[in-house]
Amino acid sequence: MHISDSSARSGAVTAASLLAGLTSPEDTLDQELDEGKINILTMHRAKGLSARAVIIVAAEEQLIPGDAVGDEYDDARRLLYVSLTRAKEYLCVTFCNKRTGRQRHSGSNAGVARRTLSPFLRGALPIESGQEYLEQLGVLPAP
Repeated sequence: MHISDSSARSGAVTAASLLAGLTSPEDTLDQELDEGKINILTMHRAKGLSARAVIIVAAEEQLIPGDAVGDEYDDARRLLYVSLTRAKEYLCVTFCNKRTGRQRHSGSNAGVARRTLSPFLRGALPIESGQEYLEQLGVLPAP
C-alpha cells in the first residue's frame, strides 16, 4: 500500500485512503517492499519474497482452499506452501473456530459460523487457543 508522500509527512492518513490502499485491485499494487516496515501482502504477492516474520491469517478450510477444485485446489495448496516457507525466523498461522456477524458470511460455507483449519495444515501444526497463547505471553491474566 502506498500513501502519498505529502500525507505521510503531515501524518494525515484518512480512513478512506487507508481503506482504498487495502482494497486496491491486485494489478495496481507495487511489488516493492518498504525496508524496516511492516508489509501486508496477499499470498499471491508472497512469491519469491522472504520476511523475518510471516503471519498467515484465516487459514480456514472455508477460505483455503475454499470451494476450489482441480487445478485451483492445487494452486491454493501451493500458494499456502510458498507463504509458509517465506518465514525466516517466525511463523504464526491463525484460524477461527467460529465466525460471527458479517464474518460468518465469508468463505465457501457462507452463513455457517463453525470453521475448521485448512486440510493442508491439519496435523502439521500445534494448535492452541488464542486465549491460552495471550496468557502465555502475559498479555492477558491467567484465569
